[in-house]
Amino acid sequence: MSRILDGALAAIALIAGVLLVTLEAALLRLLLHRPRKGPRRIVYLGTGQIAQVFPRNGVNLFLERECSDFDGYFEQMWNVHFPAGARGHLDLTPRHHLVDVDFCLQDRLAQTYRLLNLAWRELRFLLWLLPFVVRCRASILTATNPYLQGLNAAVASRLLGLPYAVIITRDYDWDWAVLGKQAFRSVYPTRRIERAVGRWVLRHADLVLADREYYRAFAVRNGANPTRAIATRVLADGAFRAARDSADVRERYALGRGPLLTYVGRLDADKFPIDLVECLALVQRRFADVVLACAGSGSLATEMQHRASELGIAKHLRLLGNLDLNDLAQVLASSDAVVAPHMGYTLIEAGLTGTPIVTYDYDFHAEIITDGKTGYLAPLRDVASLADRVCQLLGDPAAARAMGARLREQLRHEHSLEAVVPLYRQAYDLVLDGATT
Repeated sequence: MSRILDGALAAIALIAGVLLVTLEAALLRLLLHRPRKGPRRIVYLGTGQIAQVFPRNGVNLFLERECSDFDGYFEQMWNVHFPAGARGHLDLTPRHHLVDVDFCLQDRLAQTYRLLNLAWRELRFLLWLLPFVVRCRASILTATNPYLQGLNAAVASRLLGLPYAVIITRDYDWDWAVLGKQAFRSVYPTRRIERAVGRWVLRHADLVLADREYYRAFAVRNGANPTRAIATRVLADGAFRAARDSADVRERYALGRGPLLTYVGRLDADKFPIDLVECLALVQRRFADVVLACAGSGSLATEMQHRASELGIAKHLRLLGNLDLNDLAQVLASSDAVVAPHMGYTLIEAGLTGTPIVTYDYDFHAEIITDGKTGYLAPLRDVASLADRVCQLLGDPAAARAMGARLREQLRHEHSLEAVVPLYRQAYDLVLDGATT
C-alpha cells in the first residue's frame, strides 16, 4: 500500500512541480531577461560535494581542469553540485565558485516515500537552479554527464533560452553491457529509461565535449550532432613531468631493488585488476625479484591479495592505497614499467614520467600509445601477451627508456595547458561566438 501511495504522491508532486517550474521560468524570462551579449559566464552542473571535488593533486589543477575558465575565456564560473547531501558555498577565487545544493524530505519520510523524495529533490533543485542561473547571468550551462545533470541542463536551457553543453567521460554503453552498471541507478529504474534520457539530452545539446575521441564516438553513437561533438584532450599535472627516480620512495614503500612494475587507478572490475595479478605471476617466472605496486583503492583489493596468495606471489604484490601526489609521481618515475590494463587520464600522467607503458589496446589507449614506438598495446584481456611485453621491457632497459622518453616528449606537447586550452576555447566558440561584447 505504501508503494502505491508513494507512486501517487510522486506523480502529483511531478505534475505540480512541472507547472511551478514552467511558471517560474516564464516569469524570470519576462522580468529578468538580459541579452546574451556581454562577458562570458559558465555554470557547471556536477555531482559530489565541495569536500570531495579536489583531486589528489590539489587546487591548482582543479582550477585548470575541472573548474577551468580556459585562460580567461569565461569571466566568472560556478560549479554546482547536486545532489550534494548538504548545502554549502566556497569561493576558490573571486571568479571561481563552488556550490553544494540538495533538498530532501525528513529522514523518515524519505525512507518511506522514496519516489516522492526523488521527485521533491529534483523539482526543488530546478526551482532553485533557474533563478540562480539568471542571477549569474550565465552564457551557457555545462553538465558533467548526460543523465541526471544533463537532463537538468537541458530543461533549464529550454526554459531560459540558454545553450547547454554536456561533458562525456565514460562509455556508458560498455558500463551497462559488460558491468551491468547504470550511471544513476538510484534515479532511473532501468537502463532503458536512463539511456533514453541520455540520448534525448545528447541529441539536443548545443555542444558535447569529450576529452578523448573514444568518448566522442560514444556520444555520436547515442545521438549527438557530429558537428557539435568535439574531442579535446586531457590536461595532466606538471608534477609528473618533474618527477624523478627516487631510492627513498622505494625504501619507504618496501618496493625492493629488483624490477618494479606500477599500476595507478581504481581496483574495480572495469579496470581488470585481477589481470594485473595474473600478469605478475607470469613475469615473476622470468624475473624472480619483480614487484608490482598498485596505487589506488577499490572493491577488488581483497580478491587481488587472495589470488596472489593462490599463485604463490603474495610477497611480490604491494597494494599501496591512495598516495600523496608527490609520492605517486616518484613511484611512477622510479618504476621500470607501468602496467595498465585500463587507465583513465592517469595513463597520461604516467607517461609524463618517462616510464614505459604496457597496456591493453582498449578504450582511448591507442590514441596515446603507438604500439612498439611509444609503448606496447596487448590484445584486450590477453594476459599472456601483456606479460610478454612487460618482459620485453625488463629485458632491454635501454630500449625501454628510449620508448618512455618518446612518449613523454609527445605528451608534453599534446597535453599541456598551451595545447589543451585552445581546443576548449574553439569548442565553446561554436556556441558562444557573437555572445560577447
